[in-house]
Amino acid sequence: MLHLEHLITFIASVIRFMCRGLAQLRGSGIPTSGSTASVLTPDTPRKDDRQQGLAVAVVLTRVGPGGRSYAVSMIADDTAAESVVDLAYFEGADNNSALVAVDAFAHVQEVAVERGLRIELYLGNRVVRGWFEQQHNSHLVPSSFVGGMVRRKATTLLEQHISAQSRRSKPARVTIATDASGRNRHRGLGIAYVTSTGNWRQAYLPAASDISIGELEAISLALSTEDARRIEILTDSRNAVEWINGRKTVPNSRIGQCIDKIRRQSSGREMTVRWVKAHAGHPLNETADRLAMAARRNAVAGVAPEVCEQIAQNILADLASHADAA
Repeated sequence: MLHLEHLITFIASVIRFMCRGLAQLRGSGIPTSGSTASVLTPDTPRKDDRQQGLAVAVVLTRVGPGGRSYAVSMIADDTAAESVVDLAYFEGADNNSALVAVDAFAHVQEVAVERGLRIELYLGNRVVRGWFEQQHNSHLVPSSFVGGMVRRKATTLLEQHISAQSRRSKPARVTIATDASGRNRHRGLGIAYVTSTGNWRQAYLPAASDISIGELEAISLALSTEDARRIEILTDSRNAVEWINGRKTVPNSRIGQCIDKIRRQSSGREMTVRWVKAHAGHPLNETADRLAMAARRNAVAGVAPEVCEQIAQNILADLASHADAA
């Protein structure tokens, strides 16, 4: 089910399509929607050069890596897909396939109007297909066919397009500094992380006293919160680096549980864990250290949440100032 804001956006897209179709009939232009499109159009005869009859078209959607939505529209002379009249790809920022399906549908309508075609159209997205089947359209005829070379060819091309786009847009590595803060012979550890992109988080472990547990829990906190696929973890705990990388024997079951959790959280990701010297002026490490210390001190003193937030923002402002100076 679409969320309310997505439903509103979808309806707006449909209205854009209807306006755009009327504009084509009148010979004027209407701005397109927010999704991006790439169109590959073979040289195709105009209406007076074509044999009259129904062309066939499909609009298919997929959600690719990172939740980005993709769609393809393909128009062919017949179901054998021997002559492709028009091929176009569409992309959207979120995982709402209905929105890119509407843009692909609108493109098919524009091609039909411009070239004087009558097209039998199959829509893969159920939401848009259900709406389309309730409409009267002078150029597009709903089709329930689910086979044929047109659909198979369009499916293959869409998968190849998504794969190519994913390779070109492979995300940069995100660096995350983690740290823990405690007091000798006292229970309660503050943990925190900060990323090279400015994300951060703090937590307090009231029952913990082993600083090694805190260091590992800070790494786990980062992995559980950040969804980056390529990660570099910076920690000032040599033990954490050696345990995670399997170069040192885990001393007890509690630390073993933390290591197992981190390995589960990092499964399917490209992660490296690197040691940095503490209190040596590394901006991210220094910031993570201050955030962890603030988390512990604020929890012990019972500082109000809004004040805790302000303290954290002041710490992050120092990191931003350092970045600007660099």
